[in-house]
Amino acid sequence: SVLVLRFTGRRTGRQFETPLRYVRTDGGVRCFSSQETQWCKNLRQGKRAHVLVAGQWLEVETEVRQGADTEDRHLFRELFGDFLRQFPGDAAYHRIVRSGGRISEA
Repeated sequence: SVLVLRFTGRRTGRQFETPLRYVRTDGGVRCFSSQETQWCKNLRQGKRAHVLVAGQWLEVETEVRQGADTEDRHLFRELFGDFLRQFPGDAAYHRIVRSGGRISEA
């Protein structure tokens, strides 16, 4: 599944849109992106944004977490593992090597 994320640039104030794969959760949706992605900086500190999901724009509150900084690393690995099971082709983008069902960084 792909959504469109619309957010405001932190320095320019301009609107930007980027497509992202997502998975639904009990509390909404989760997206994962490369740590090198610069646009993530625009979403820190609970910024408001909009997502286009199934043809409908929704206002959302964002939360950016990095795997190494996540308080509960086990939960992060579980959620990210679920994501990669749904989208195994994305492993290379995230520099992930899958071996025997285990996930490790390349």
